[in-house]
Amino acid sequence: YFTTEKRCCGTNLDAKTWQVVCVKCPTGGCSAATKACPPGPKQYTLATSGSTECPNGFQIIQTQDECEGEVFAAKQYGATATDSTKTFGTRTWGGAGWGTDQPCGCTKHTFDAIYFTTEKRCCGTNLDAKTWQVVCVKCPTGGCSAATKACPPGPKQYTLATSGSTECPNGFQIIQTQDECEGEVFAAKQYGATATDSTKTFGTRTWGGAGWGTDQPCGCTKHTFDAIYFTTEKR
Repeated sequence: YFTTEKRCCGTNLDAKTWQVVCVKCPTGGCSAATKACPPGPKQYTLATSGSTECPNGFQIIQTQDECEGEVFAAKQYGATATDSTKTFGTRTWGGAGWGTDQPCGCTKHTFDAIYFTTEKRCCGTNLDAKTWQVVCVKCPTGGCSAATKACPPGPKQYTLATSGSTECPNGFQIIQTQDECEGEVFAAKQYGATATDSTKTFGTRTWGGAGWGTDQPCGCTKHTFDAIYFTTEKR
């Protein structure tokens, strides 16, 4: 027999009476599926109220298409018995989220509306992960393929070693590339940095360039004249 996906692998599946016939994969590897039954419906759940991290085995939803087209369709009240999780209900599709109080990605408001928010606007200083719960999808077999936390990492924090010491303070490490020293440290720490600057422990006046003196520590350094340099190990 030959059976199409639409009719096969139902709830009364009997793979003993009906054995799958397989063909050897071509040289170079298999070019088709190796399982005769298509994957079951995706499973969705909510992060714990107040948390922006998905439960173990779940990951964030990466696209608005899935958030709207699959999550909302699957979880609205009256969903059929084929709905695989039934852990929450929804009332309406809220649209593309715009608030800085929302976690990133697919979220459910306490009013049961589903939204999708991008990184540029989400996880702000007024984040409210109780009003906006993160919606998560079960990770594929083999492990999660996307982030499990809805808020991206915050800005890097920079500080200076104690004057006279070449060792970073506890919890800090040296900067390994000139790109970071110039492109991030100098840009973040020059005088007039905005309030979003996360450390504000020192200021800089200018980018000095690639360091050349044997009197300089290796890596990213700040001269007493407030210029930032980057020196390689060879010098």
